[in-house]
Amino acid sequence: GENVLPTVEKELSADIVLPLDNALRLLRVCGQIKGESVTTLMLRYVDHPSSAIRDQVLAVLGANKYKASQDELQLLTGSLRRETGQAYRLLVIQQDIEEEVATEPLRRSLDDEIGRARRRVFWLLSFMYEARPVLRAELQLNTGSGSEKALALEMLDVNLSSKHKSLAFPLIDPRLDQEQRILGLSRQIDSPFITSEADRTRRLLLLIEGIYGAWSEPWTQACAIHAATQLGIKEAVLSIEEALANPDPSVRETAIWSLHSLSLEHFNQHCDRMAEDEDPQVARQAAFLGETSPKL
Repeated sequence: GENVLPTVEKELSADIVLPLDNALRLLRVCGQIKGESVTTLMLRYVDHPSSAIRDQVLAVLGANKYKASQDELQLLTGSLRRETGQAYRLLVIQQDIEEEVATEPLRRSLDDEIGRARRRVFWLLSFMYEARPVLRAELQLNTGSGSEKALALEMLDVNLSSKHKSLAFPLIDPRLDQEQRILGLSRQIDSPFITSEADRTRRLLLLIEGIYGAWSEPWTQACAIHAATQLGIKEAVLSIEEALANPDPSVRETAIWSLHSLSLEHFNQHCDRMAEDEDPQVARQAAFLGETSPKL
């Protein structure tokens, strides 16, 4: 019951929430708890830096049939703006990274993140309006026939405020292509990207360096390292070297593998230390690669 809430609060308030599995498991438990205490706690974390945690926080609020008070509308509108801003940046990055075998895992990860951002947008709208019609519209837009999608858009167009429509529609309207989505969302962003100034390599480096770390998931960062390695981008070596200190083990494991492929000199500088990593999989990977690589 509610006895678990202080433990949940301790997990979510940590500077770095790792391992994520523990926090997500506790949040799933919260989904079974009803009442104002759990709702109040979840509202404090609707803007948590981890999108995986935000997914679960919003799902818990939905399970509690949460309905925003007038005083809470501003908070949730801010959350809606941040979610659509995240989706915008992900769409821009995806547009700048060409479709090819080397970038396929990264593009799939970006697709997944964009889809989850869209899901969170509908959760937020369902808290500010009648939940059942909003969530039914989401289902129709995802899986419905052409006429069902048109009815869903009409319902949202009639019921949503102009501010919420301008934020949500560029992301959720199935009639828009990627370029149209980016253009529509850019009009709502305080400092939109200028896509012509960043090529594929620059976007990959920014992802690897964690410039977007407040909203991009570790798996996406690991996929960016993988893509840079497959493409043989030597300029990424220093950024990948920095990623060896990432708190997420999947990023560290990918980074040590990448250095082994791109620069044995840099790999050998870190191999012994990474072979003693606190994560067993990272340590095994580093030790194995160290045993099989020549010493320079």
